Amino acid sequence: MSNLESNLKKFESFKRGLSWSAIKKALQSGGCPICNIVEKSTEKYIEFLLRECPSDAEVHKRNLKSMGFCKRHSNQLKEIESSAGSDGLNIAAIYETVISREIKNFERVEDLLNSDSQNILKVKSSLKWKKRKIIESLSTSDECFICKNEAKTALFYVHEIIKIAADEEFREVFSGSDALFCRNHFILLISEIKDENNLKYFVDSHSKKILQIQNNLRSFIKKHNYQNTEELTEEEKSAVEILLNYFGS
Repeated sequence: MSNLESNLKKFESFKRGLSWSAIKKALQSGGCPICNIVEKSTEKYIEFLLRECPSDAEVHKRNLKSMGFCKRHSNQLKEIESSAGSDGLNIAAIYETVISREIKNFERVEDLLNSDSQNILKVKSSLKWKKRKIIESLSTSDECFICKNEAKTALFYVHEIIKIAADEEFREVFSGSDALFCRNHFILLISEIKDENNLKYFVDSHSKKILQIQNNLRSFIKKHNYQNTEELTEEEKSAVEILLNYFGS
């Protein structure tokens, strides 16, 4: 390839945006490209969070709104912290304010449970009223902020894909790959499309890929019959995992 051709190729990639490199790599990895990008982005974000932000006031503020991370991201925090050779000190630092807030929450709960006196109306000393107040005391004002970051990342890359949907190289890479948007991200993609040609393109290509998965699944089931002598293909072997990733996003 000449220098001119190389420079033209770089220029075309630049025109698609700096995100094209991540999108192309995600498409070539197979599965849902948005899930692939979000997964890698989240891993880097958690690594940064644990390395640089255990004492950051804004991190503590955001974490207090959700009273900690969701189970999925809590497990990811633990795995990444462990792989970095830490015994959990960074996680402990992030959660110090959360446990302090929880102690205060339960102090209020204890006060509510002990509020049954002659000065309080019977309705306010009832079990139903106390339960409601306890739940209010322990309820959170927001969701896990890593989940929120993931949603923002997904939406950003959905918009980037829509921008280049008519691009020849994008369509070539997409159609020639095993990439398949998961159900949730496909719905998100469709909801953000404003061009009818793009809508038709993504629906048609998605439908074809779904039909192929159905065929692979049927062959997978059929070949498990005791009378079958045919070997499973690689596509048939991966049919169940692909379906779980598609519907389980």
